[in-house]
Amino acid sequence: MRSIKPNVFPSLSISSYSDDQVLYHNVLTFTWAYSDPEGQAETAFQVVGSRDNWATWAYNSGEIASNATSHTTAPLALGTWSFAIRVKDDMEWSDWSYRSNLSIPNLDSLPPTVPGNVSVTGKTATTVTLGWTASTDNIGVAAYDIYNGTSPIGTSSTNSFTVTGLQPGTPYAFSVKARDDAGNTSAASRTVRYITGALEYRYDQAGRLDYIILPDGRTLDYQYDGNGNLIGTQIQ
Repeated sequence: MRSIKPNVFPSLSISSYSDDQVLYHNVLTFTWAYSDPEGQAETAFQVVGSRDNWATWAYNSGEIASNATSHTTAPLALGTWSFAIRVKDDMEWSDWSYRSNLSIPNLDSLPPTVPGNVSVTGKTATTVTLGWTASTDNIGVAAYDIYNGTSPIGTSSTNSFTVTGLQPGTPYAFSVKARDDAGNTSAASRTVRYITGALEYRYDQAGRLDYIILPDGRTLDYQYDGNGNLIGTQIQ
């Protein structure tokens, strides 16, 4: 007599969103961790969504043959959704795993305000710490993205960021953008131009030289009339 070992179902753990979460964007990306007690690889997955307590499916990805552990939905209708995800090994589907009562009351299309007063708040031979006035948003600021020129160099959840690995004598041009949970991004802050071990130049939103930080810590302020013409400088 020969015995056949039954297949053990795979399982998954959803890592994105939480039950009863309020969202302000209608394209959702679900991620999950796949596991299988017998070490079999994931071969397929399915994501479904309901707006009527699972009486019907209002969203259905279909059974997708893939070992991917993420899925991005098509744009969803506003309202309250519940989602379920299942995965398959070589033989069987897992039980459904759920995210319940995800609410999309409206879509957020308004970007945060521009971060203000960006300046150098600390420095070493190879680092510089930037600080700025916090932005505001109709829903809430999620993060700040920091740039050198047009190149992103980091993200901060606070109104401070330390740039590391600076090279002596190399010019840098730092700016900051605020981002909300819906992915709306503010315009860039004014640029802080910085050279390690040299004078520090600050420019206003119009691109004019605002002031220079001198080696002794004092500032050389540039003053303009209402037409933008330079009318004088003053050391503070």
